[in-house]
Amino acid sequence: MTYCLSHNHWDHLDYRTITELREKVDKVVCSLGVGTHFERWGYCAEQLVELDWEEHIPYDSLVIHSLPARHFSGRGLVLNKTLWSSFLIESPSLTLYLGSDGGYGSHFKRIGRRFSTIDWAILENGQYSKDWRFIHIMPEQLTQVVSDLNARHVVTVHHSKDIRGTSL
Repeated sequence: MTYCLSHNHWDHLDYRTITELREKVDKVVCSLGVGTHFERWGYCAEQLVELDWEEHIPYDSLVIHSLPARHFSGRGLVLNKTLWSSFLIESPSLTLYLGSDGGYGSHFKRIGRRFSTIDWAILENGQYSKDWRFIHIMPEQLTQVVSDLNARHVVTVHHSKDIRGTSL
């Protein structure tokens, strides 16, 4: 199993989950700096690939691209010491975009132009606090994001959270 990890927030990088998956994971592809958590939690350096934006790695029959996202990183009081990313995975038969967390921006149009065929996009939807509008996609922006990406199909995730992070 290959694991792509966009950033180091607690809801994406959970110690218990990551350590329980360790024996099943062959390769972790993550944003710059995030691999240190995996190493500290028992993963071998050979399992880890850290990518900057616009870098890619061939893996088996796939190509995994690290792409921009409009978000931030951090655990506790220390912010932005590691990168945050979206990912695009190309296979011979399918292109999958993993939007991760991130606000609306011009990067979606650039990604859509660069990768003319995005079969599936997994995008967040339902962050209802206007305070989060620069770091999360607001429901009213989702249609524009899908259009900018030229995505054929979309699956929405990260639904219905208010400013406290609780479900509505």
